[in-house]
Amino acid sequence: MKKNLILFCVHLNLFTVTLNAQSKWGLPASPTGKAGSAILDAIDQNDQNLRRRFIETQYSESFLNAFPLSMHLRIFQETHDLLGKFEITTVKKSGPNTAEFVLQLKTHQF
Repeated sequence: MKKNLILFCVHLNLFTVTLNAQSKWGLPASPTGKAGSAILDAIDQNDQNLRRRFIETQYSESFLNAFPLSMHLRIFQETHDLLGKFEITTVKKSGPNTAEFVLQLKTHQF
């Protein structure tokens, strides 16, 4: 049996998204949908350059500078390794600038 995992909330006060407005996730073209698509792409794709661009262009300056870039990158890699392949099963708008995603893991089970 595959289990669902609530992954995160996307908080647009941390970053604004201009990357990959339309992606495989099927989220709306709203700011929250674009933010969700961009962060899901950064987790799903095992591409350090994509992750670096996301971090450097989308994180607020204070959050970016709070930790070394290597630590930000490591969090994406660890999340990717932990989750494996996944798909969105539910999206819930949880506030004006936030959304919660429920993901179904395709390759790992907890």
